[in-house]
Amino acid sequence: MSEPHLETHHGEQSGRDPREMTVAELNGLGHDKMPLLKAIRAKCLDCCGGQQSEVRRCVSAKTCSLWPYRMNSNPFSEREGNPAGAAALIAWRERQQADSAQ
Repeated sequence: MSEPHLETHHGEQSGRDPREMTVAELNGLGHDKMPLLKAIRAKCLDCCGGQQSEVRRCVSAKTCSLWPYRMNSNPFSEREGNPAGAAALIAWRERQQADSAQ
């Protein structure tokens, strides 16, 4: 039986590009449309065993790119009343680039 989310390349199975899947295929896999921050929060909850308090206590700031968004908000967004958001985003990206260059 074929799995709708898999494809074969050079004899190896790999996940299909979701941009090339229909909404019905994605829904059939249990994925519903949701805002990205909610998807990130759901992943954080999954990572923390479903414990909301553990998401808040997460210490993976240096190793997890989702860490700034774990509280279901975008700390870099000016739209959320954070006037320093753009500057914070630029500084964060510069730190990420400096860390990856080392």
